[in-house]
Amino acid sequence: MDRIIKRLPRKLKLFISVEPTYLDNSFSDYQVGSNWKTKSAGIAVPNIRTTLEQPGQSPLLNNEAHAKYRRALGKLAWLSQTRDNIHIMVCILSTGQAAPTERHERALRQVLRWMFHDGLVCLTFPSDGEIGSEDDLLTGYCDASHAPMRSTKRKGISGAAIIFCNCLIKSYVRHQTAVSLSTCESELFGIQALIQELLGLCQLVLRLVESLGGIQSRLPKEVIVKIDSASARDLLDASDVPRRSCHTEVRIYWVRE
Repeated sequence: MDRIIKRLPRKLKLFISVEPTYLDNSFSDYQVGSNWKTKSAGIAVPNIRTTLEQPGQSPLLNNEAHAKYRRALGKLAWLSQTRDNIHIMVCILSTGQAAPTERHERALRQVLRWMFHDGLVCLTFPSDGEIGSEDDLLTGYCDASHAPMRSTKRKGISGAAIIFCNCLIKSYVRHQTAVSLSTCESELFGIQALIQELLGLCQLVLRLVESLGGIQSRLPKEVIVKIDSASARDLLDASDVPRRSCHTEVRIYWVRE
């Protein structure tokens, strides 16, 4: 599966990555790397949103280019399981999977050029930094973007990271299924999705930790959700639901429970 899991001698950390040649076929398909003379060029994270949001129509790709686009996008989607920082790029590029245009192809080239110079990255378990709360808590961080792109019909984008024992055990970036009417509503959708993920993962982690035995102190007794939206926090803490938020009443009561 092109995945590498290793542990150095007398070390507790696990390192998860993919083979260095994993994207070579995609680099070859899009002629990335052959015309680069140094490893210092093109290392900035690409802003593919600007590419996709250019005014005017963009022609659809032919069948051959479409198949090549899908192959490269599939590889990036698999890679995103160990390269969490490309989730947002894969999410945006996936909107063109069914009918990609020349803009989608240009955006994909930008990502591949960046990956050509930034490929030697791996996940570390546990992290060297303090990225969670107490060891016995599942901690989720979430954020959302309200109506960010015209090319995606102004659907919001939710992103989250879930931490346990100082390890990033899951992260995701997704388009929201419905168009939100405000930033607060987009944040509420993101919070609800994260809590659903946490409740499911809590049961899985509980069973895994219990099966190891002798480490009862590490059982996830509760979950923590961390957000940066004061308006969403105020809405959830309020004693009632404002009239302008009645269309999200079910979500609000579910999150409160």
